[in-house]
Amino acid sequence: MTNFTGTASFDPVRRIEISDRVLGGDPASSPINGTLQSLVNRDTYLQSVAAAAAGLAIRYARLAVTGNVSALSGLSTRDGVTPGAGDIILLTAQTTAAQNGLWVAASGAWTRFANANGDTGLPPGCLVSVSEGAINAGTLWLLNTPAPIVVGTTGLAFGLYQPRAMVAMVGKSVSQDIPGGAGNDTKITFNPSPDFDAFALWNASGNRFIAKQAGIHEVGGGIYFDHPGINTPCLLTVWKNGAPYKRVLEIGGSNANVTAGFGGLPVALNVGDYVELYAAVVDDGTWTIGADGDAKSAYFHIRYAGRG
Repeated sequence: MTNFTGTASFDPVRRIEISDRVLGGDPASSPINGTLQSLVNRDTYLQSVAAAAAGLAIRYARLAVTGNVSALSGLSTRDGVTPGAGDIILLTAQTTAAQNGLWVAASGAWTRFANANGDTGLPPGCLVSVSEGAINAGTLWLLNTPAPIVVGTTGLAFGLYQPRAMVAMVGKSVSQDIPGGAGNDTKITFNPSPDFDAFALWNASGNRFIAKQAGIHEVGGGIYFDHPGINTPCLLTVWKNGAPYKRVLEIGGSNANVTAGFGGLPVALNVGDYVELYAAVVDDGTWTIGADGDAKSAYFHIRYAGRG
């Protein structure tokens, strides 16, 4: 084979030496050279794109857990999926925020995830793609913590990367009495299982919506009273973090059944903040929230509207 003695020509975009006939240089010298150069250029170009993409801080996890995991060990079911040893799990809501991040599941103690180079680092703005889970399959999580980050020491804050999809609504299937009297604010109880809630905003034990993304949330709801009090007004109030936030309805007493609703109330929430719906009967008497299975019941909904 004769060595090439001409002047080398380098393609700075595709990063190959196009004058080298072995790499398909000088297509005029042979038809096959043109074909080879085209294939090499395409392959090298795609490799350069992949390398550039690798510079993005993207990690992958099989599951994401959005509640505190008290014992970082074992292969218990998480988000409807039983992990296997070696599966990567993203923790987003540990009581100790420094425990948030990527872990490798095991039958014994879990270990921090590290890449092939032994790097456990999670840079600010890192995205974690979650592949499975009854609720979190297909979600992306953004690391909002600024630098410097020391994994295991720095508290990590993750938020959903597609927050505008966060919307949830819960209904009511059991009637509830609202007793009268000053100071008798009564939390309206809703179904444990929401009508729709792709991002698990509804907390059944607390009977509230909990924010998973900081920003403005629009809150709304509706009430059907089977037995309103006569000449006894009832007040509906949205509570935020355990305190009254905004009165949304004042309903006058009536002999007839009453349906009332509100919507689009903007509430600024940080991650972990929560909203609830309360009713209060001003005077003596009792109002009953109906639940007759004929859509004449209470409902409560929330939608993430964006950063304020």
